[in-house]
Amino acid sequence: MYADKLRLDGRVALVLGAGGGGMGTQTSLALAEAGASIVALDLYDEHLRELDEQVTALGATCMPIKVDACSGDALRSAIHAAWEAFGGIHHLVNVVGGTRPHQWFRLDNYPDEVFDEVYGFNLRSHFVSCREMAHLMITNSMQGSIVNYASVSGLGGAPYHGPYGAMKSAVISLTKTMAVEWGPLGIRVNAVAPGGTKTPRAYLGSERRSPIGDPTWSPSWNPLGRTCEPEEMAAATLFLLSDLASAITGQTLVVDAGATARSSLGGSEKFAGMQTSRPEKPNSNS
Repeated sequence: MYADKLRLDGRVALVLGAGGGGMGTQTSLALAEAGASIVALDLYDEHLRELDEQVTALGATCMPIKVDACSGDALRSAIHAAWEAFGGIHHLVNVVGGTRPHQWFRLDNYPDEVFDEVYGFNLRSHFVSCREMAHLMITNSMQGSIVNYASVSGLGGAPYHGPYGAMKSAVISLTKTMAVEWGPLGIRVNAVAPGGTKTPRAYLGSERRSPIGDPTWSPSWNPLGRTCEPEEMAAATLFLLSDLASAITGQTLVVDAGATARSSLGGSEKFAGMQTSRPEKPNSNS
């Protein structure tokens, strides 16, 4: 019974930011393995070709569409074209987003144009895609579920990438509002907040591509002692989209190997030399 509820047979899932070999790719493959047809939206032709081959190899249908997620008109057109092609879409996943080294500044030096760039890529794209998808679902009396990719940077301060953290915090807030407004109409909306994850864009080999030293990306910083894998984000997304999560909406599932569970005061290395076994009871006659 429970395994069946994880299946997405006969459903269509649209993944925005589907290519590139990272979280979007693994999410698309996870949903395809669960039986869904995939509408893959990405900016790069080569990413779409590779993903199309991978999804098809799993025996699933893939409809690749090249689109700039920062263009509201292009995004609307792509969503409506996919809806028409399949006669409906049941699931939306917004993986698109991220922060790049050239966007890292102290806030007192943050350029307006870079702020607008971060906004368009990380918040406006989510809002437009969710709005268009929900409108189509509600108009056509179709129920379904949505997952927005947020970030642990949206859960607290985000030094040197403050606007990115602000946009991801806004994604979490919008997700809650969408869940409240659309829940009575049969649409669940949740978020996944990844921590440090080994994606091709974030890592070069085993090295983190970071403009500054960031201890939250160190494997020793989190309780599991490692960074996360894209497949682990895909697994969380599949769960939230599926009927296994039928009573879950308006929530943010943090997938960060436990990094945000730690105290901000520091790591366990401070206590590495402390005694961990129970001391012997002292002799009462001594």
